[in-house]
Amino acid sequence: KAMPDVPVAWAVIDKPNKKKIGDARLQKAGNPRKKGERVPRGFIERITPRDPEIAEGRSGRLKLARWIASEENPLTPRVMVNRVWQYHFGRGIVPTSSTFGAQGKPPSHPELLDWLADRFMKDGWSIKQLHRRIMLSKTYRLAGRAVSAHNRSVDATNKLLWHYPRRRLEAEPIRDAILAVADNLDLRRPGPHPFPDYQSFKRVRYTQHHPFTEDYRHNHRTVYLMQRRLGKHPFLGMFDGPNPNESTAKRSVSTVPLQSLFWMNSPFISKNAAKFADRVTDRASGRDERIELAYEIAYSRPPREAERRDAHDYLAAYAAELPSGLSEAERRRRAWVSLARTLMASNEFLYIE
Repeated sequence: KAMPDVPVAWAVIDKPNKKKIGDARLQKAGNPRKKGERVPRGFIERITPRDPEIAEGRSGRLKLARWIASEENPLTPRVMVNRVWQYHFGRGIVPTSSTFGAQGKPPSHPELLDWLADRFMKDGWSIKQLHRRIMLSKTYRLAGRAVSAHNRSVDATNKLLWHYPRRRLEAEPIRDAILAVADNLDLRRPGPHPFPDYQSFKRVRYTQHHPFTEDYRHNHRTVYLMQRRLGKHPFLGMFDGPNPNESTAKRSVSTVPLQSLFWMNSPFISKNAAKFADRVTDRASGRDERIELAYEIAYSRPPREAERRDAHDYLAAYAAELPSGLSEAERRRRAWVSLARTLMASNEFLYIE
């Protein structure tokens, strides 16, 4: 049967079923042919003893959704505010963010967790307001550099957040930041990926041993990158991106030689470093002005005097070591590209402090 000439969205739909919607029967030993007693639909009795009143012919999904996001269910807002807190600080108030209760670890600040959950509900479950509340707090605005020897001796792991926990950016904002400083970030609506047509998928017959391997690279924000379930994305896999086959409560952070080699040899880095250098040299004249602009774009601050001198020395030394057959303009350009790459590979660019 020919497919209609309309965009195709791959999704899951309910299978048409002539059977009446209602309670399911227990399957003995997991065998669907061995039916046991009928199990009434309900919520988790450990959390709420009340059974829902599900109308005849209704699945009960809407009631379940409303119960999950109800003020009578304190677990949902606590989990939500804890995840948002973890996003900003690298560690949740409850460090085991997917395991609340006896099997998880206790919260470091239980009163704070309850207060944030209460404010979250009173603010109409507004995630934007929750972000604003956390980011305007004194704790969030603390310096990332640990300066107190006393606090370091009492709380070496910074569990009580006496300074901001320095942490590396996730893979997605690293890629976005690289594109942004190079002025290559495409903020237009990305549209659909150019997947093969439906008939091509049927012809090729992708399998586990013959997987679909396209990446469809583009300069839109990383949230719009296609994720394949078989095989890692080249960039996201390099910087600890999440496994698309499972829920990732907290990402691991690795520092391995392959990441340094990526900054040195990747065509993606080379292309964007060149665009970053061109952006600086085109918008400013004179070495001092260009160095200042490069630091403002990369770090949102002017260079310190020592950094300015180091940048001067780096540009001169790099240009002097290039082959003598290159023109003076090309030698200057390559030196600026190298400096741009160095700024993007620095800890200040990759870490939040």
